[in-house]
Amino acid sequence: MSYNEKLPMDDEYIASGPADIRENFRALKEDQIVDAGTLAGLAPGNSGGNIPLSNGVVNSGLNADKLDGLDAAAFASAAHIHAVATDSSNGFMSNTDKAKLNAIATGAEVNQNAFSSVLVGSTTIQADSVADTLEITAGANISLTSDATNDRVTIAVSGTVPSATTATIAAACTGNAATATKLATVRAINGVAFDGGSDIAIVDSTKAPISHASTSTTYGIATASSYGHAKASTDTPAAAGTAAVGTDNGLYARGDHVHPAQTDIAGKAATATTAYNIPNSDVGGNIWIA
Repeated sequence: MSYNEKLPMDDEYIASGPADIRENFRALKEDQIVDAGTLAGLAPGNSGGNIPLSNGVVNSGLNADKLDGLDAAAFASAAHIHAVATDSSNGFMSNTDKAKLNAIATGAEVNQNAFSSVLVGSTTIQADSVADTLEITAGANISLTSDATNDRVTIAVSGTVPSATTATIAAACTGNAATATKLATVRAINGVAFDGGSDIAIVDSTKAPISHASTSTTYGIATASSYGHAKASTDTPAAAGTAAVGTDNGLYARGDHVHPAQTDIAGKAATATTAYNIPNSDVGGNIWIA
């Protein structure tokens, strides 16, 4: 039997007393029966004020601080569901966000620099899809060489370009340069240097030269059909030794023309400084010419 504090009873037979005493000692020793209520003033149970029992029933009113834990309000209930995170609040990841993350390749760069559109001349080219492709095609006499290893495309000109506004000097070029202002190499036209930067004046071999006056170093041309000859005149040369050219357009000096020597001059020589014949004088002071 279990421990019984009333044994042995006061009015039982003496012969029964020793057996009851031995049983109580055995129960105290072997069954380890302790009356907790008499030790702490509390009775065992699952309610507040009881010594908690581990009997499969939830104990209430427990002081969690005694167990170094937290109050029940600090724990979520079994039916609790965390809110989904938003742009402005923390939360758990949604299944939609998880699917997006699963679609990102391992090691993918999140913040990549990219163009939303490409402007070519006056035309804006935009991607029509996430994996759209921009194609570069060669035009007339334009060749494209792609280099997938170095990620580049070389654009070169081959043959004749339909039109161009600016170009470097080429070894050979056919056609007209619309905006060229000078020749790459200066040329001489009829002995006159010409670089294309300004106009030059030359003599046209198919037309008669323009008349011009004689100078001290060049011959004058009297008419459009006369070249390199001074006109002769019927006027008598002036006494001062200059010849009057005259205005008669019908007379020209011959190539073998020679002026005759003047043997007799009538009148006075206005500019003569030396007499033709040296005068003589006698002792009487008379002067004569031999």
